[in-house]
Amino acid sequence: MNRKLLALLLLFPILSCENSKISSLEKRIIELETLKNDLEKKIAKADYYKISASQINLFPDDVSVRVGEQIKVRGKFFENNSLPKYNLYETDSTFSKSSRKILLKNITEPSFDITFTPKNKEQNKMYVIAEFDFKNTKFEIPSIVQFVVR
Repeated sequence: MNRKLLALLLLFPILSCENSKISSLEKRIIELETLKNDLEKKIAKADYYKISASQINLFPDDVSVRVGEQIKVRGKFFENNSLPKYNLYETDSTFSKSSRKILLKNITEPSFDITFTPKNKEQNKMYVIAEFDFKNTKFEIPSIVQFVVR
């Protein structure tokens, strides 16, 4: 009986130490998860501000295009690094949501190629908008390119 009691008395401090170690590790995990979440928010905010300061440049293969003729247009962000995913739309002169037509979806590159086909001589401008989604907050960057339509 004394041996069992002695073994139990020796085991109790060991088990008690293990519990405090586990509790300490669990507390540290919670701290690290909080730090990770804060860092993710700061990175997302930095990406948002980087994008909000960007512009899109559009460069047609030729400044002149015929009605019904397709022309290639190259787009380039000032930012040369990969970007967060964005969608690129063709739109009207007011950049209204109802007039949008998707050109490219879920792209991350700062450069892209699209085409434009004027339907008449008056359609001498192409309007595009890049739409970014930052954790359900939409951010848009509009751009325009003008042509001589023959």
